[in-house]
Amino acid sequence: MRAGETVTVTDLPYGAECTVTEDDANGATSFEATTVTVTRETDDPLTIVAVNTYDFAGLVVRKQVNSTAVDQNGDPITYGPFTIRVDCTFLGEPVYATGHSADDPMTAELTGGGSAEFTGLPAGAECTVAETDGKGADVSITVDDGGNTVTTDGPSADLTLSPDADGTVNIATMLNTFGTGSLSLLKKVFGSGTGPVTPGPFTIEVTCTLDDATGDRTVYEGAVVLGGTRPLDATITDLPEGAVCTAVETGKGGATFSAIMPDTVTIGSGTTAEMHAVNVLSSGSLRVVKEVTGEGADLYGAGPFTVSLDCDFDTGEGVLDVTIPGGPTREFTADEPALYEGLPTGAVCTATETQTGGAAEVTVSGGPATIPRRDTAEITVTNRFDLGGLAVAKRLAGAGATDHDGDDFTIDLDCTLGGAAVNVPGGSERTITGGGTAVYTDLPVGADCTLTEPGDGGADRTALTVNGADGGTFTVAACDAATCDDAVVVNAWDGPVLTVTGTDLRYAATAALVFLVVGAGLLLAARRRA
Repeated sequence: MRAGETVTVTDLPYGAECTVTEDDANGATSFEATTVTVTRETDDPLTIVAVNTYDFAGLVVRKQVNSTAVDQNGDPITYGPFTIRVDCTFLGEPVYATGHSADDPMTAELTGGGSAEFTGLPAGAECTVAETDGKGADVSITVDDGGNTVTTDGPSADLTLSPDADGTVNIATMLNTFGTGSLSLLKKVFGSGTGPVTPGPFTIEVTCTLDDATGDRTVYEGAVVLGGTRPLDATITDLPEGAVCTAVETGKGGATFSAIMPDTVTIGSGTTAEMHAVNVLSSGSLRVVKEVTGEGADLYGAGPFTVSLDCDFDTGEGVLDVTIPGGPTREFTADEPALYEGLPTGAVCTATETQTGGAAEVTVSGGPATIPRRDTAEITVTNRFDLGGLAVAKRLAGAGATDHDGDDFTIDLDCTLGGAAVNVPGGSERTITGGGTAVYTDLPVGADCTLTEPGDGGADRTALTVNGADGGTFTVAACDAATCDDAVVVNAWDGPVLTVTGTDLRYAATAALVFLVVGAGLLLAARRRA
């Protein structure tokens, strides 16, 4: 039946009492029907009146935030706003509160303590309340649809709306819980000696920031004082979960060295993060001494030399890098050691020579060194400079070689050591005659050298080998004798050109030059092996 429609039932027994009932599929808030007694057939039919009542219902969504997080002034940390949404159906079809539609759904942004009310919904509507942006909180929803209270963990909950007519208010309370934790600052002091007075005071500036769905903001910024008349430890409580904290010691209590470890900590829910503030109240020094040894020390041991210092400090909670006062790199010589002052007592330091002056060998002794209290530790860096030499043999070849037996030829040797030019003992140029030998002695071992012949006596061709290898470049080798490196310089003249059975003697002379250079190189190599 539809509203206003009438249906007549006949052939009922006289005197029967009749009424009607109706199933609840129609979704009415309430149903009432009158009762009648059947009369004789001759009388007019009696009427049973059936009434379906449809009431309106409303829904209030409330927002609560549960957090004890506060800033340095004790003011609560703000979270939100939070976005909520309500979806309802009645008899299987979507329904909307007054002022809302499919194009304007039932949504709202709420902050802690705020609420949103949706009215004009049919009583009995089935609704889902959901938080679409909880800002990372743990969410629970408590629904009260007329005295029936149910709490659901999670971002959504269902309820059936009770009618407004009986004074019932449908309420969904959304609770967002944000965790908190603590930060413990622990002061560790070294080198303070013994006595009844607590060292300090030390001032530590703490900054904590929170970057979450609410936004990036500073949640704690304040100073903590340790030591002096106060304990050497302190705890900051009620910091928001997820906050990242850093600390800087601005009042060092006269310490020569200070550090915070670790650099940053992240606050966890229900946990305490720790930061250790380390101070060393006494200092010492380190002297890095230069010694030069070897046969070439007088000639090549003047430097320059450069040393770099690396120090760390074991706090017992971890190892810290020490910032070197004045920088880690110093120049030093045998007459002027490198002096590092103001190093924290107990630091362990290692010296590395970064510019060796071309030494054949570098030895570091006395390191790693531990910095004493008000005294000076010492590390010695020893550079050994060895000597070598080059013997240069002059050979003449070709049909015109005999015409140049008495000629003078000029050779030149240029060397570098550690990137700097070497002043070749006796000069870089030598004069040599055919079949003769020129020697370079007291060359620094490890030097990179190049041998050339700027005065070749007008030879048609010149070939040069050092230690059996073509070309004039080589590295000076260590040697017990005056010379250990050998070079051969061959000059060749073609003489008159004769044609014999179509062969140009010029090419025969070239071949002879090649064989001569190779043979001389093999001979010298054999001599070196001997």
